[in-house]
Amino acid sequence: ENDVDIVMIPDLDFINLPFLWQFRREGNESFNFDNVTFVLNAVDALIGDESFIALRKRRLRERPLVLIESEEAVYRDQWRKEKESAEAEAQVRVSEAQANLDRKVKEIQDREDLDDRAKEIQMESVRGVEQRRLDTKRAAIEDEKQQRIDEAKGVMNEKVQHIQNNYRIKGVGLSPIPAILVGIIVFFVRRKRERIEVPESRSLTGGEA
Repeated sequence: ENDVDIVMIPDLDFINLPFLWQFRREGNESFNFDNVTFVLNAVDALIGDESFIALRKRRLRERPLVLIESEEAVYRDQWRKEKESAEAEAQVRVSEAQANLDRKVKEIQDREDLDDRAKEIQMESVRGVEQRRLDTKRAAIEDEKQQRIDEAKGVMNEKVQHIQNNYRIKGVGLSPIPAILVGIIVFFVRRKRERIEVPESRSLTGGEA
């Protein structure tokens, strides 16, 4: 009936600093609170001054370096493809080695000149020998795969570092140019104005000695 504007806040912990400090100490550092902004906006809204509310709503945004990231993405994509290729090739080679072991075991199983006991003995012997070969071959394949991945990653890192250094050099070298150009323009403009404003008789080149 009295036409009163009210902002009702049922929990005042949002402006309780000890509570917020304890909340962050519990591992919640990633939260970005706008408590102060909320209070300021609430006060401004109640007094009818909303000129700063829209401004306070803005948040800091990290703008990516699109041009640099696009150039880096080419080499990152090449590394990813090389990694996938190395992993796929390694998997094929391991599968072939495993298939070779299974084939030799099956050959013993299919022999009709051996009884079950003799087959079991030979299969155990073949499994032991071929499994050691398989483990050795798998380790060698894994080492080759990892070497290919590491080499591709090294190339990628080198290219990415080159791109970043190139843009750093450009940033340092080109950044003073606008200021230098403005300084040169201002210098010549002032010189021109001085020549126009100084009478010819008072200049060093004009009048009588």
